[in-house]
Amino acid sequence: MSIEPFNRLVKLAARAFYDDITTKGDNQPKSGRSDNRGIAVVILDALTRRQWVREEDLAKDLKLHTKQLRRTLRFFEEEKLITRDHRKEGAKGAKVYNTAVAAIC
Repeated sequence: MSIEPFNRLVKLAARAFYDDITTKGDNQPKSGRSDNRGIAVVILDALTRRQWVREEDLAKDLKLHTKQLRRTLRFFEEEKLITRDHRKEGAKGAKVYNTAVAAIC
């Protein structure tokens, strides 16, 4: 069975329910310059094109700040749309990488 129907469902759900979601805190000013509505759709679309990706790589590909991406991914994780897996790099470096897994629950 192909995963493509599930990817299409995620894309449609993103546009229907998450198009106007903003991930700013309630106490932060909502200025036109830093409006981030629609970013949720862009991130979910990017995740449907991959099975897994490092957060740093996804942020670089989407030209987003890592903090903004992580805030949105945390929101999706709370909504049970994505799962995150924490993996350690091999012997060369001990840095821990967070990955956003596009396995839709």
